[in-house]
Amino acid sequence: MTFVRDARRLRMVVLLLGAVVAIQVHSLGAAAFGPRASTWGGARVDAFVRGVDGALWHRWRDGAGWHWESLGGTPTSDASAVSWSSGRIDVFVRGFGGTLWHRWLNGTTWYGWESLGGQLASEPAAISLAAGTLDVFVEGTDQALWRASYDASGWQWRSLGGRLASAPAVTSAGPGRADVFVQGTDLALWHSTVTGATFSWEGLGGRLGSAPSAVSTGPGLLDVFVRGLDAALWLDHFAGGWQWRAAGGLLNGRPTAAWSGSGGPDGFVTGLDSNLWHWINGAWENLGGLLAFTAGVVSGAPASLDVFGQSTGNRLLHRAWAGTWSAWDDAGGVLLTPNDPITLPVPLYRQEMALDCETATLQMALAAYGHYYTQQDLFSLENPDTRPPVMGPNKHVIQWGDPYTNFVGNVNGSDAVPTGYGIYYPVIASMARSHGDPYAGGGEGYAPGTVYEAVAAGHPVQVWVETGWGRTWLSTWTAWDGRPVRYSLAEHSVVITGVSPGAVRVNDPWRNTISWVSKSTFEISFADFNNMAIIY
Repeated sequence: MTFVRDARRLRMVVLLLGAVVAIQVHSLGAAAFGPRASTWGGARVDAFVRGVDGALWHRWRDGAGWHWESLGGTPTSDASAVSWSSGRIDVFVRGFGGTLWHRWLNGTTWYGWESLGGQLASEPAAISLAAGTLDVFVEGTDQALWRASYDASGWQWRSLGGRLASAPAVTSAGPGRADVFVQGTDLALWHSTVTGATFSWEGLGGRLGSAPSAVSTGPGLLDVFVRGLDAALWLDHFAGGWQWRAAGGLLNGRPTAAWSGSGGPDGFVTGLDSNLWHWINGAWENLGGLLAFTAGVVSGAPASLDVFGQSTGNRLLHRAWAGTWSAWDDAGGVLLTPNDPITLPVPLYRQEMALDCETATLQMALAAYGHYYTQQDLFSLENPDTRPPVMGPNKHVIQWGDPYTNFVGNVNGSDAVPTGYGIYYPVIASMARSHGDPYAGGGEGYAPGTVYEAVAAGHPVQVWVETGWGRTWLSTWTAWDGRPVRYSLAEHSVVITGVSPGAVRVNDPWRNTISWVSKSTFEISFADFNNMAIIY
């Protein structure tokens, strides 16, 4: 499975945000918020949410009532959960490194998180078409639809192509068949029918303002709910042929499709008034609730629905239908919101030589992926050019080595004199790819927003800044090979390991600290080195 982790390939799509039309980058960091639900039937109902601690939390109902437990992990998307039999649940999230992560319950035992690889641009969508099989559909960072399938032989990845602008939705209108729906980069609804190893695509038109949600109410029947660019709910129904229908309303996000097992499909949306609205058989009903995000809905027993929502106070709410609606139940919890800090589990290492900060940051990033090297081992591959610089007046460097190809100067020297300097992204990124992170991509010109989105998607980002964030004199020297080199004698490199609305979390190998720095301070220093970064 090959993806390119290159933020310069992120694309622009038009999305309707609330009641305001805006241009938004659909990117590595794009993620929905809200509970997700599953069931293995009967009274058993499971809800999965991201807590403010960054972990995945599980709330479930069995014969003894309701329970909470933490499943840990570092999810950077909401979960998708599926059950192929009683006692079995498989849960999938996008996690650290932007990869697909999996944890499963078998009987009464939860097995640990495993990374299934891939490079995800949004949350996964999972389905089980038969006992012992799983299919997980994801939007790759290459904008294609990817399928991770599991059977007795293990996991296999395959690209199904397409040009996606949203997370996929999946349902099944028949045995052995997965029906996958996505928003295309043309903003239209697209459908891929996947049967065994074969698949096909068809365009269904429409102008979508959100990812779709789909349900099947019987063999050969499909219903897809979308939010249109007019902020209204639209339904595309298939029963031998496709037919669009406008359902109206004003939506504040992606709809949720469900089916109680009788009657027509159920559509759930959060309105601009923050109430949960239910569309059924051509009519609307207001379920209240004051929700902040999209609801999760599941039907366990026939003629029943369980609805989970994240309140505007960021607590888990639940309401059930079994002929009539129950009152809202406040299940508690403290759920994650887009305004909460996101942090990544990247270890901190102090740089062992005076000027090897770039090597130490590489060491941290590789260790976060489970690849452990000493700084001496890594530095030995940087081919230091120890020739002294040609100096002009006032410590101005006229000519020196090329940090785009080698470490420049004495690594145990001084950058103030200067007798040593450092190294830039090409060699470090190449070393990352050859030492365990094949997707590492670096360059210059990264917008700060791209860095924040990458971190929110689970990617540590190495950046070049000034030591201590203090601005010093900037200039350009000419390398021995003739390349102009922009430099500061306070050159430094750190790893961004967290992001919040106003700050970034920094692993600093020189200070040997993990601290939060304001985005404004970071962006000024980042710009001094042409916005140079490596996304791991």
